[in-house]
Amino acid sequence: HQPNLEALTTYNSWSSVNPSSTINYLLNFLLPLLLWMSSERKDAPKIHSSDISFIITILLNSVKSPLKLATTMGTQNISLGHLTNSGKQYLTSGEPIIPNINYTHKSMKQLKYLLQTASLLGLKILIISFSKQTRYEWQRIIRAIKLMCNKQSNISSSLLLFIDFIVSYKTPIYVIIRPFLLHYIHSITSENDCDYEMIRNIQQKLFFDKIETSKSMSEILNELTQELNQLKA
Repeated sequence: HQPNLEALTTYNSWSSVNPSSTINYLLNFLLPLLLWMSSERKDAPKIHSSDISFIITILLNSVKSPLKLATTMGTQNISLGHLTNSGKQYLTSGEPIIPNINYTHKSMKQLKYLLQTASLLGLKILIISFSKQTRYEWQRIIRAIKLMCNKQSNISSSLLLFIDFIVSYKTPIYVIIRPFLLHYIHSITSENDCDYEMIRNIQQKLFFDKIETSKSMSEILNELTQELNQLKA
């Protein structure tokens, strides 16, 4: 019997109380697990409906965490070793569950970037791979996206990349959030040339002027895996 993910995890494993431990949990456990679950490998575990809600809670709380990082930089590290035994059912034989990687040497700006980018990458995987399973959580995800957009006076590159992903692949969430994005993407600008160009590309996609080249699910998952590897580098 495969235990659900929440049974393998305690609150402290991903709590925003410790950004370094949260990043470690996301990059070295949760996101690789989601990509594995998304694959068509015979040994890939199945995702429970309760897992979906739990994972979304983790990701949305982690997205909010950068706003509180300034007050948590000195927090004591949290051990993730309690996942080792039962968690083995979720990972390939011989692979460590969560490497003991410490991110506290990074600056607050770097931690903010890693937390937000890793959390948004997790949402990308869920949106593209588990559209049917997440249908009862769409409104919660959309509320969080709107909140992120409205709270950032200067939009981050990671949020722009996330919006670009949503408008590139016409999932059910895209259909629901498109009216908001149409208004939002015309209300922002950037002095960064790369970000400005991305804003223009998103605008073109929203108005169907720019048709995205179709990709297979395997190609999309390979790109998301590359994004994860870049974050872990």
